[in-house]
Amino acid sequence: MENWARHIKNALWLLSDRGLALVLGFFVSAYVARVYGPEMFGIYSYGLALVYLFAVPGHAGLNALVVKRLVENETDKSAIMGTSLAIKGLGFITGLLLLLGFAFYPGLHTSTERTLLAIMCVSLLIQPGYVLDFWFQAHYEARYQALSKQIALVLVSGMKVGAAAMGASILWIAGATVMQALIAVVFLVLFYRGTATADRQRWRFDGNEAISLLRQGGVVFLGTFFAAIYLKLDQIMLKMVKGDAEVGVYAVAATISEAFYFIPVAITTAVFPRLIELRSENPNTYQHRTQQLLDGLASLALVLAILVTLLATPFISIVFGAQYSGAALILSIHIWAAVFIFMRAVFSKWIVAEGLIWFSVITQGAGALVNVALNAALIPSMGALGAALATLLSYAAASYFALAFFVKTRSMFVMMTLALLAPFRYLSRKPKLPPKRS
Repeated sequence: MENWARHIKNALWLLSDRGLALVLGFFVSAYVARVYGPEMFGIYSYGLALVYLFAVPGHAGLNALVVKRLVENETDKSAIMGTSLAIKGLGFITGLLLLLGFAFYPGLHTSTERTLLAIMCVSLLIQPGYVLDFWFQAHYEARYQALSKQIALVLVSGMKVGAAAMGASILWIAGATVMQALIAVVFLVLFYRGTATADRQRWRFDGNEAISLLRQGGVVFLGTFFAAIYLKLDQIMLKMVKGDAEVGVYAVAATISEAFYFIPVAITTAVFPRLIELRSENPNTYQHRTQQLLDGLASLALVLAILVTLLATPFISIVFGAQYSGAALILSIHIWAAVFIFMRAVFSKWIVAEGLIWFSVITQGAGALVNVALNAALIPSMGALGAALATLLSYAAASYFALAFFVKTRSMFVMMTLALLAPFRYLSRKPKLPPKRS
């Protein structure tokens, strides 16, 4: 079984974490959206989008890279962890200062928006603690990162519902979002201290390790920056052109669609260490498993997109109410981006394993350019609907079509094409008949 049991267990823990976030987090967001209405919910969603965008410097392109190093390095893991923490800490502080500068730029925001952004940016100071996720991923201990986030989600969900029920300001919801990050990191630290040996706890900064991580991670960082642009810039441009209420309606559709993005991330994160091992142990099996992973995720995304498209109108009406009825058509377009997002999760790990991380920059850059151009062209006339179309087309450009133009990524383009055809490929296979008895 190639010892896949622990990878399946890891994936199940990550899926349980994101599954709880999907169910509980979604319905809490729906309740908040109904109580506060499109305009206030739009302000809150705009704040989340800005925090996501300005958090990019803190990611520093280290996520998959650090996991890969921890898997391959059996000696000085304390230097890897300590150096990663220092780099991410500096990056998130940079993002915090930039966000504050943007928030308080004269004439750009209302007093409520400035206060909300000032509260939410505190979460950037907490984000470096999530470096512990890398440790648990590399050691197949996903249950600890899952439990940390589940505990935080349950506690903070109660806070948000209570605040909304009492008619508290939207600023209380923003504060609860910061508390969620803090609680999760506290439990990550507690689990780490309870499971890691004393030697593993003595992290240290290493200059040579920092240079090496930044040299390799810098490329992935640029890709992450471009990805953040075409993931969240639509809401920022909507706010500037159409106002907070339009952002609120669009955010409802995007929240539903993006809620499912955890699935490919959880699965690929869980199996990534094993794929790295297979690449050196058995290249043919590595190739086969990668294709199977793409097939499964693409098929799942297609089924998901069809179901959501069919159910969008009644679902929006029942859960969010008539004030968000416009979100149904937006959702029925936005959800199809999941097909490319699901496959992109495999590609993002594949380029790390293959040493082709420059293609993250190239493809994400292409997607960002397409997204900005389409948003600028479509939002003024089509509003949120135009933003949804821009999202779908930019994801397709960055995560699929761009791969066909480069020799080194063309094999992945072929594999993705096969994955899109996976339902037909598997259904057309002839069943194997048992051998005839003589």
